[in-house]
This record gives sequence, structure tokens and C-alpha cells, in this order.
Amino acid sequence: MARKYQQGFETRWPSHILSHTAGAGTKTITNASAYLGIGYGLGFVGATPALESLGTLTIPAHARSDEVYIRQMLNTETDGTFAHIDIEDENNNDIVSFNPRTGAVSIIGTPRGNVGAESVGYKRWEFYIKCANVGGVVTIRIDGVEVFTYSGDTQPAATTDVAILYWRVITSSDYIHVDDIAYNDTVNDGRGNDTWPGAGKIYGFRPNIQGPFRAWDKFPNTGEENWEDVDDVLQDLDATYTQSGTLGQRDAHGTENIPAGSFNIKPGCVQWSVDARLVGAGSGEIASYIVKDGVPKEGNSRTPLATYFDTHLLYDMLPTDPDGDEWLVDDFNNTQFGYKAT
Repeated sequence: MARKYQQGFETRWPSHILSHTAGAGTKTITNASAYLGIGYGLGFVGATPALESLGTLTIPAHARSDEVYIRQMLNTETDGTFAHIDIEDENNNDIVSFNPRTGAVSIIGTPRGNVGAESVGYKRWEFYIKCANVGGVVTIRIDGVEVFTYSGDTQPAATTDVAILYWRVITSSDYIHVDDIAYNDTVNDGRGNDTWPGAGKIYGFRPNIQGPFRAWDKFPNTGEENWEDVDDVLQDLDATYTQSGTLGQRDAHGTENIPAGSFNIKPGCVQWSVDARLVGAGSGEIASYIVKDGVPKEGNSRTPLATYFDTHLLYDMLPTDPDGDEWLVDDFNNTQFGYKAT
């Protein structure tokens, strides 16, 4: 599977994305910071005096690779010299670090060049990273134009996967807006998405209507449908949820449709994600579960941990629709998405 992970910001909230925060700066998901005004983007704004806004997004362990292509749509404005956008390994070691104000680029902590300071406005930043002590490569493109390349040692530890995206701004005159993150490995599975991601939007859809299955118990069970307890239009954690202690139980919910003529789906780019946790000393897994025209397809199983947030969210990239065909807009609109206790 060549596309391993992708993230827009319609379906998750800042505290749910960021594995750590610091200072008095703000972290918001807002339509105002969305690329092209479509959907929502993630915004970081510093605070006065010199209080940082800081956060990271962690690629789930099963999706990581040591040779990847990454896209971030970035809009930056900073008057400080300590704003950073980093790409790190699984142990928080810097692989690539750059300053959008000065354009300086460092590879595993050593300055290696400069891409030039960027003007305000969204730019498509893409990175090719091959982690190796000898023969490693980092190449950076901005809006499809190569602006930096380095060959040599790109591996900060004995074993290194590209695992963490990191953003930091300081002072109230600094901001970084982020949107439409794509993470491709280099495996050629015949479906593309094993090279530069190029232009594109990552758009999130929540459940909004009951689908063909609703076997899980709902809470608070005051007359609502199952989908209403998992849509998280407002993040509410255990205020509303569904639960199951029975193997094989499944839920499947409908989502809003993709508007006609709005955009197409790249092959292999439908991602299922769910926020889940195990209760008490429980055990078990959750599989992605989708149904199209009454035909179900069970995806990969993932094991929840005991708490929500960050790397505990479960993901499954769905390369084909339930019929085994390439995803088309009509396929998505005729498919219900859910989960199965496995």
C-alpha cells in the first residue's frame, strides 16, 4: 500500500492531534486557516511575550516507513528566528528541521543549506526522505519546484522511521497554518501514491445518518442513534460513545456525500479512522468495516489502548471499495463506514 497515512482537519480537534503543548500560544482548527478555504485547517499562533505554540502529529506505528514522501500545505508568517517545522523519527530525533522565516535547513542537527524565506500564503511543501547512514537523501520541493537536496547521513539513530511532524511558533506575530498532510511510502502496488503526492485535498467526513448495522450498545441511550454517539461534531470523549464486549458485533454508519463535481478520489486514498479505547482490563481489537450496496468488507484489525488521543487513534487505509474496485465518488457516496469487534 503506497499511501500510508493522510490527515485533513475536519474530524479531529487540536487536543486530539497534539501529543504535547507548551506556552500560552493557541492551537485551533478553523475554516479561516484552510487551504483554498475548503474545509478546515490547523492553526498555531504564538503569544506575547515570547510564549510558544507547540504541537506534534504522530504517524501511527503500523504506517511508518524509513523512505517516504510527505506533503504539508503550509502558510507561514513569523518575525521570530525560533519558529520551526520539523520531521522527526520515532524517538523525537530531528531528521529534517527548517525555519520558515530564514529558510535554513538542517539534517539530523547539522545545517545543510537554505531554501530562502517564504512569503505569506499557502505553499505546497513536499519532502522525499530516505533514512540511511550512507546514501540517505532529503529533497524538498515547494509548489512542485525542487529547492533543496542533500545526500549523506540522514539517520539519527540505529533504526529510524519517519514518524512525527512537529510545528512550533513563538510570539504573537508568528503563525503557521497546516492542512492536507499526505504520507506515501515507496512501495509500487500498481495504484500510484508511491512518489511525490502533488496537489490535492484531504477532506474528512463524519457519520451523519444510520447505516445497515447498529449492534453496538450506545451511551447515554436517550433516544439517539448509534452514529450520533460517535460523530464527534464536538469532541466529547466519554460523554457519548458506543461500546461492545461481543466478538463479531458491528456498526456501519452513513456519511455526508461528496458534492457532485467538487473533487475526485485518488486511488487508494480513502482512510478509515476511529477513536477508541479499551475499558478496564479488557482486551480485543477493532476492524474497519465498510458496506457498499449491502456488500460488506472487513479491513485490518487494530488494538486500542486504555486511553484516547494521539497514537492511540486507529487507522486503516482502504485501497479499494467493498467490490474490490477503484474508489469513485459514487462508490464513496453509496458506502457506509463503521467498525467490528474482532
